[in-house]
Amino acid sequence: MPNASLPRARVPCVAMLLLALVGCTATPSEPAPKLLTAEEAAARTVVPLTRPIALDKAGKVVDMEFDLPPAGPGTVPDLMLGLRVWGIDAKAMLAQQSRIDVRPFATLVHLQRLDGDSTVETPLNYTSRDRRTELSVGPDGAVPFTTVSSVAQGAVRSAGLVDERRVYGVVRIAEASRVESGRYRLLIELPSDRPDLQGLNVELLLGYGPRSK
Repeated sequence: MPNASLPRARVPCVAMLLLALVGCTATPSEPAPKLLTAEEAAARTVVPLTRPIALDKAGKVVDMEFDLPPAGPGTVPDLMLGLRVWGIDAKAMLAQQSRIDVRPFATLVHLQRLDGDSTVETPLNYTSRDRRTELSVGPDGAVPFTTVSSVAQGAVRSAGLVDERRVYGVVRIAEASRVESGRYRLLIELPSDRPDLQGLNVELLLGYGPRSK
């Protein structure tokens, strides 16, 4: 006579086997990147990078050298030179971002490739207000306004430059299209005071553009 307890006895054995198989095939979740401290972020010299910046006083606000690696996964070799603003939520972020466009935010921008002892000016462009046309930045480096933009967010997050407690927005000053990797110098000057931007939650942001899906 068959033992009625056998089918019941097999149930926990089968369950344990399934759990073992799941344990072997499951992919562990990737740990969140370590968020850089303000000091660590300010010391970073490889794109993507951020820097504290003040926009209320006229004059030179950026004069820095940095290394540009080749474009990685999820990015295109178009270097965005811009600003990142933030708030505790989307409403607060948009309020910060709108302060930049109360009146057109003008800059003088130069990007130079450092090749040994020589310095080569890198062509830059900026986007028209309607975001339909790319315009060339002239020899004087004048960019008359900013436009809403984006960068490859995955690369910025992997670099430890995204605080998940904040909501970020990005505005573009200029872009270097199809730029080569290497060593560069960036100079940004403000032609006039903007006292209305004092205390703005803002930082310089350099990053590759996101690849279209």
